[in-house]
Amino acid sequence: MRPASGLIVHPGRASARRLVTRTTSGRTYIGPAMSEATVLKRILVGIDFSEASRVTLARASLWAQRLGVPLTAIHVVAHPDPPLFSAHVPMGDPAWFETFEPNARKLLDQWLEPYPGSQGLIRTGNPARCLAEQADADTLLLLGHKGHSALEAFHLGSTVERVIRRAAGDVLVIRADPRT
Repeated sequence: MRPASGLIVHPGRASARRLVTRTTSGRTYIGPAMSEATVLKRILVGIDFSEASRVTLARASLWAQRLGVPLTAIHVVAHPDPPLFSAHVPMGDPAWFETFEPNARKLLDQWLEPYPGSQGLIRTGNPARCLAEQADADTLLLLGHKGHSALEAFHLGSTVERVIRRAAGDVLVIRADPRT
């Protein structure tokens, strides 16, 4: 496999090296300078059904086509964990929660209709943990940036931040609105 490649080095920043490689199989790797064996094999998009996710999915589809890699969209149905201060409050009928996954599957399938050949995954659990588990070293994970207020970020934290800390592969955050 003899790639046509280029090494991009930002002046004054030796750590900012990026390798751009197109292999004979047509696959492209863009990322930290690594061995020839590291090739992007999949683009994974985290979907929370927000407008930011819609923009991210559209961009990911274009990149997947250009790079010749499969596109997979994943939605994680989070368990409705009670806040710590109200843990004594019952959460209601568990059968109600069981309707979330089939409804999410239908909605995800609708979102993926304009992108033939794409695959949809539905997982249940902690969103940051599930997304990070799916993003292996050969996967580029794209997440949309919604932008919480300072108060929301303080109380809720950021799923994107938690995914970045846990993911084995590269994570790219897409801004749906450049002002956020």
